[in-house]
Amino acid sequence: MERTYRYPAKSRWSYLAAALATGAMAAGAIALQFAGHADAVERGQLLVFTAVFAALAEHAAAAARIMAGEVRLALGGVGSGRSELVSWSDVVRVEIHPLRQRMDVFTSAGRRLLSVRPELEAFAAVQTYIIDHMQPRGCTPPCTIPLLSPFTGAPIAILSALLAVWFGPRRGLLLPALLGAISLLFGALYLARRRSIHVGAGQLVLRQGWRGFTVPYRDISAVHVQARPRTGGGAVHFVVLEREDSESIPIAGFRRGYREAFHCIEAAWRAAGGQHTGTSGPGGMPSAAARG
Repeated sequence: MERTYRYPAKSRWSYLAAALATGAMAAGAIALQFAGHADAVERGQLLVFTAVFAALAEHAAAAARIMAGEVRLALGGVGSGRSELVSWSDVVRVEIHPLRQRMDVFTSAGRRLLSVRPELEAFAAVQTYIIDHMQPRGCTPPCTIPLLSPFTGAPIAILSALLAVWFGPRRGLLLPALLGAISLLFGALYLARRRSIHVGAGQLVLRQGWRGFTVPYRDISAVHVQARPRTGGGAVHFVVLEREDSESIPIAGFRRGYREAFHCIEAAWRAAGGQHTGTSGPGGMPSAAARG
């Protein structure tokens, strides 16, 4: 059984229009750099805005290009457009990009098979289906598992930096310095909320910004996956670390999908001598080894 998912034409045309508009702004900024009345400082400001508008144009054009295609899902594999389906055994990795608002799907050869955006019909269900059926390779410790991080502070930091460039030194140093300080402050706030998991030989380290929480493998009694339904279809998957003498630790928001993280963490835990002592409880899914 195969089903095809498409993007709404309105969204595609909106991004195409945005690409043309921001591309025109980038071209205008380039033209102004060669104006006779522009001095070195103004040319530097225009160069920054040229780079910003060009980046926005590239992002919008890439989004429009993705939405010109479609996604095909079947029991045997996944594909895009009219291309041949790729077997699930050859789909080994996904990469979720919150800033670019897309999920890339890669084959075992490292080729990007397709990209999926939130505008796709039934996006949440499609995303979950792909992650559920892919065959990740896992990782070899020591390694780092990237997590999705909140963007709190990032938009304000970028906007403040652009305003500091816009006002520039010719309008006085106080306002640009103040905007620059605001940009640095909110940029630090964003960096302080970035999350990852370091998988070592004897322990896991859950990191957020510059802080770390260490979980030795000897304290973990089981590792399993728990799924919770989410609005719009699909489910949010947690990799749960069960601990005998403390509360369990649920982890979600994996940039490369929960299956790769689960296999990596469980393999490292087992290599350190870990053994499942019981079932995962209601709603949980024990590991393949625990199921026999």
